[in-house]
Amino acid sequence: MKKVSDRDILEAIMRHDPQGAELLYDQYAPILFKIICCSVSNQEEAAFALEKTMLKIWVDIKQYDLQKDRLLIWMAGTARKIAKKVANDGCIRNDPFSQNRQKTKDSTNNK
Repeated sequence: MKKVSDRDILEAIMRHDPQGAELLYDQYAPILFKIICCSVSNQEEAAFALEKTMLKIWVDIKQYDLQKDRLLIWMAGTARKIAKKVANDGCIRNDPFSQNRQKTKDSTNNK
């Protein structure tokens, strides 16, 4: 996959263009996941933290200051904060969406 510039990704996300979310995920999910895994050892919780990180980036993108930080630095800080919260609070166990997903998964496996 061809690397897309941070500026192109930012412009797409600020327009809430779904392709911007895809570009963001394709380009940065692997490194953000590695950052998250430094704090969260459980793979399911790490995946949950990555999902929350991507959503937070999408929602808070207008707070990002291109002049202050590189995009990756800003996103890494967001990923670290969420990973620490997941690791400390066990957020995935307290998230209703995750609980419903687990119930569905369990009922599927029992058939």
